[in-house]
Amino acid sequence: MRAWIAVAWCGSSRQQSTRNALDSTSAWTEIYDAIYGDIKYADIQVAVLPIGAIELHNLHLPHGTDVFKGTIVGERICEAAHTRGGKLMLLPTVPFGVETNMRAFPLAINARQETLSHDVCDVVNSL
Repeated sequence: MRAWIAVAWCGSSRQQSTRNALDSTSAWTEIYDAIYGDIKYADIQVAVLPIGAIELHNLHLPHGTDVFKGTIVGERICEAAHTRGGKLMLLPTVPFGVETNMRAFPLAINARQETLSHDVCDVVNSL
């Protein structure tokens, strides 16, 4: 499999899927839904890796808002590309981002830029 990564830099949460993993009627495939027998013979050309962040969003939104949004963006990217013939796999949203501006706030989880870059490269190289 030749892997290309499209990164959505604004995060989101995984919604329960009822699609069969690599069913040709599916708009696209989530790695959570796939089994080895399907992946082994799949012609996946693009892996979409959304990236989110765990940080505060005032008193009215959850800390995972950026993760939720990233997953939704990834889903929409996959749906749009599939309608144009794309063969995609939606990877799990990376929940950690560079949050150096949020360090003073509780539970704003920070990853150094170098760490995030290395993690994304590791994912790309593993595909």
